Amino acid sequence: MSYSSAALANSWNQSQTIPFDSPALRSSEMRDEQFDIPVTIETERTGRFLTVTRTAQAASFLVERWPAEKRGPKYRSALKAMMDVMEQRKTVSVARKAFVGAAKEAGVFVRED
Repeated sequence: MSYSSAALANSWNQSQTIPFDSPALRSSEMRDEQFDIPVTIETERTGRFLTVTRTAQAASFLVERWPAEKRGPKYRSALKAMMDVMEQRKTVSVARKAFVGAAKEAGVFVRED
């Protein structure tokens, strides 16, 4: 499942303000980039793992499945990084690094393959 930048922006907006009238947010052309190295994280079900390989997959996980009580500053940075990559403003390595940082901040087990 992939998310539009508007869905990500709405999630991001829970604690930050971003310009919703930006042309990039109105654009339907989103870039879904593959991580250079997959990131495996433990899901909410103990002993179950998910290997995240793409920016849209990471964004979906952040929006849909990230525990609400663990949405700290690095979570918000990861959401913004996913938006930036999908809107062609940042490189995929920036988004991957932000995703890993958010997982570590939240105490989620991370295995970087």
